[in-house]
Amino acid sequence: MSNLSELLPTGGGQNVVALTADGAITAGQAVALQSDGTIAPVAETNVAQAIGTPVAFSSGSVEDFSIVFDEISGKTVIFYKDRANSSKGTAVVATITGTSISYGTPVVFNDAVCSAIAAVYVPTLGGIVVLSSSVQGRTHTIRVSGTSISSTRVADFATSGSASSITYNSRDNVVMISYVDPANSNYGTARTGKVTAGVITWTTPRVFNSAATLRPQCAYSYAQNIFVTVYRDGTLYNSRVARMLRPLDQDLNSTFGNEVSLNISSPGATSITAVPNQRWVVAISNASFRRGTVQLTTNAAVKWKPATEYDFPGGGFAGADRITVLYAENSSQYVITGNDGTVCTLILGTPLGANTLLSTPISLATSIDVGAVAAYDSAQKKIIVAYEEETPSEIGKAVVFQNAYSYSNNADFIGFAAGDIADGASGNVNVYGGINESQTGLTVGSIYYVAPDGSLVEKSSLLDIAYATYTGSAFDISGQDFTPAKVAFNTDGTKMFVLGVSTDTVYQYSLTTGFDLGTASYDSVSFSVATEDSDAYGLAFNADGTKMFMSGGTNDSVFQYSLSTGFDLSTASYDSVSFVVSGQLSNPRGLTFNTDGTKMYLCGPSTDSVFQYSLTTGFDLSTASYDSVSFDASEALLNPLDVKFNSDGTSMFLADDDAGGLVQLTLSTAFDVSTASYKSGLNINILDSYDGLQSNPYGLAFNNDYTKLFVVGNNKDNVAEFNLTTPTTSVKAGKAISTTAINLVDVQ
Repeated sequence: MSNLSELLPTGGGQNVVALTADGAITAGQAVALQSDGTIAPVAETNVAQAIGTPVAFSSGSVEDFSIVFDEISGKTVIFYKDRANSSKGTAVVATITGTSISYGTPVVFNDAVCSAIAAVYVPTLGGIVVLSSSVQGRTHTIRVSGTSISSTRVADFATSGSASSITYNSRDNVVMISYVDPANSNYGTARTGKVTAGVITWTTPRVFNSAATLRPQCAYSYAQNIFVTVYRDGTLYNSRVARMLRPLDQDLNSTFGNEVSLNISSPGATSITAVPNQRWVVAISNASFRRGTVQLTTNAAVKWKPATEYDFPGGGFAGADRITVLYAENSSQYVITGNDGTVCTLILGTPLGANTLLSTPISLATSIDVGAVAAYDSAQKKIIVAYEEETPSEIGKAVVFQNAYSYSNNADFIGFAAGDIADGASGNVNVYGGINESQTGLTVGSIYYVAPDGSLVEKSSLLDIAYATYTGSAFDISGQDFTPAKVAFNTDGTKMFVLGVSTDTVYQYSLTTGFDLGTASYDSVSFSVATEDSDAYGLAFNADGTKMFMSGGTNDSVFQYSLSTGFDLSTASYDSVSFVVSGQLSNPRGLTFNTDGTKMYLCGPSTDSVFQYSLTTGFDLSTASYDSVSFDASEALLNPLDVKFNSDGTSMFLADDDAGGLVQLTLSTAFDVSTASYKSGLNINILDSYDGLQSNPYGLAFNNDYTKLFVVGNNKDNVAEFNLTTPTTSVKAGKAISTTAINLVDVQ
């Protein structure tokens, strides 16, 4: 916690402070300072997934939903056309308690027949802006008071209205809309509206599709200041979803980029969202999910860099007329809702860098009509889904979905308990500037961090490639090979080795400063492995560099070599020892070992899996056998080309050429791939605006302390260097001065 001196009791000193415990605390336990001045153990809280019971919000038939969380009131508002009341635009306030839901009295906000309702929360308004289509394209501002609303009609957005969508640009305090304009041949049209003192002033309409347009949906990317609209071109009704990007000029006018095809399959219904403060934009259709990034090029054009399309598990949202995708910040997941037949269905999408892991469909309700809409309650960290029940009378219902997530108080860490402290009692805490002597099993001289669960861990255990940043340094090896596939280093990083597919040769380089590509140069030393395999792809060394291994796709085998001088390719020779892996996979691309060489791992695109082998003698292929253990990565990876581990085998890393990213997994049992689960990822593709950076990774490597990452690929024919920083989810604690004592003086 910041400003600790202001929060600690007067006279507490710099080393030991007496504080009151909220909950029992044991000696040596990491503690966090709470807002009331008490302390509690640092701990991670896990919230389990839960589904509430659907509750009706109307007594009659409804349709054309929109749902918005109103931040200032902490309430969710459901907008709909009330067919039981002359199809007037109606709103009802929902109150969420746990997974239960209750409603205020429905209020008419548009007293005319209306449809195509779309709404967004506007912080500067302290309320909601809602669009609806009556004779005109109407705009209303909505303010929530208790369990009711008040409505004010403001300037119409169109002389006639049809399907519409709305988003909010917080940079410039404008609402941004895309809609179908019946007064102009149903062209796709966009406008921005400046919000001032409850009044919206619309700019000139801008056509983004000069043809009949269907189902426009829009989002605003804050990170890039770009407005995105997804739509179906009516002249190509069943063939594609397309989208338009546009940067904004200082006058908030629209400068449209070129139309770009999303290449999304089965574009019946569509939806779109942008991730807050990131460049990710997600577009979905009934059957598929596509996540990509948006970039402005040097000439102010807009570039869409799509990740590979994923098919929804279970067939997706068959026949859905309305689907919604939103971003849940509590779990950093995408939430996709719609209907699969008559079942209200939800799918979670977990981003893993450039890759995405889609959950199996979750059933929220049955007997629903077409479509469902959803909103994220950021106060209670829940998702509210509204839909029309199919039977008996097409009434409107909503249900609360609690997504699983975890959180920790370790950001408020202040020190370690000097001794046991009973609940409600006062006890001493060693704070910054002090030494705690109640630890166990520390490594002298190591820096320790407080993990989210309160445990002390070394930096190597905190490795997370999501926090990798490109250094701007890349080393060109195109003078040796045009398809570099793998990279490896000696122990101190003063030698680098690159395997080239074009020449089936390993090349050797020197670095005057270890693991610094800016100091690299070619040694004019190489070793051809073409005799053993003409499709060489995998490369690994033992710890002292006296053994080298290559995997090849022509013979589906791993080959073993000896180097009489460690890490000197000029002394390499083939051992006439190989191991066939065709029983598990063809075209083995990635190859690595555990630290003592008693385990070997291979991956490749033929099965999208990682396979595990045992060697009774470390780094001796003649003793290798298959463990009948593998990990199927096809849920999230599309073309795994390399596999690596951290030093203790609790983390595994895969390079995915198709998606343009790296994926990190956690192993609950070290070096046992059957215990792997997904953790995070790094999108290489998003960063290729940097000169020299690979966007199609073929191989990866780390330095000794895992503070650097190296990626090799063939689109730039080089090796790129990244820094790995400590994740923000962990807090530095101090340095171990003995196996039982930690010095907190080193942390600030």
